[in-house]
Amino acid sequence: VLLDTLIIEHPQEPKLNLMYGELLMLQQRKEEAQFQFRIFAESNPSNPIGWEQLLRSIPNDSINQSIEVCKTAISYLPDYIMFYFYLGIGEYQNKEYEKALDTLKEGVSRSTEKDSPRLLSEFYGMMGNIYYETKNSDSTFVAFDKALKYVPDNIGVLNNYSYYLSLEKKDLDKAEKMSRVTITAEPTNPTYLDTYGWILFEQGDYVSSKIYLESAVKYSKEIEKEVSAEVLEHYGDVLFKSGDEEKALEYWIKAKET
Repeated sequence: VLLDTLIIEHPQEPKLNLMYGELLMLQQRKEEAQFQFRIFAESNPSNPIGWEQLLRSIPNDSINQSIEVCKTAISYLPDYIMFYFYLGIGEYQNKEYEKALDTLKEGVSRSTEKDSPRLLSEFYGMMGNIYYETKNSDSTFVAFDKALKYVPDNIGVLNNYSYYLSLEKKDLDKAEKMSRVTITAEPTNPTYLDTYGWILFEQGDYVSSKIYLESAVKYSKEIEKEVSAEVLEHYGDVLFKSGDEEKALEYWIKAKET
């Protein structure tokens, strides 16, 4: 109520809109917060905070809205590379892979020593994902190596790197070591457990693989409330290799339905 009153009394003070937006976010009133952040951002277009907060308030499924905010922010802040990263993510989610790659490359080209190694690691990690989607696995692993040079323990990159190696059936020992780092860091993460279990499967260690893939199914149900088709299929595969053909068929059918 106090902020409402202040905004009415001082309509030319956009800092109040920023404060009000932050309060609304704490109250989970994202749509109202978005309105306040937009006022601040458009009143102070060269201040990245407004655009960052505006992006935070946009629902995850409003990809095109996020893309437009990033493009607007870049028009005022062409050297602020975080907006290139989020723009690239939006284009990636829209399956505009070439656009996303160009955006991320542009962001990296504008980076300076002031930019955090973590952010640059994420840039290269996302580029690696895009290369894999476009069937360019060699460039995928080059990009992942660059990402890990900036942040050697980037868990997301280590997971994707090791999983893609397993899909290519190459360097499985290297993949296992990288994946082991992720499950040590997050032992209940179903995605990381699935990756590790699948690498063990490709190495022929079906006993250990079954343990980790079973855990991936368990934690998917507990944490994510659903099990992905990929995890279901992997678990079916290891059940089959373990001699439980009837149960394997059950999980393959679930995977197909999912």
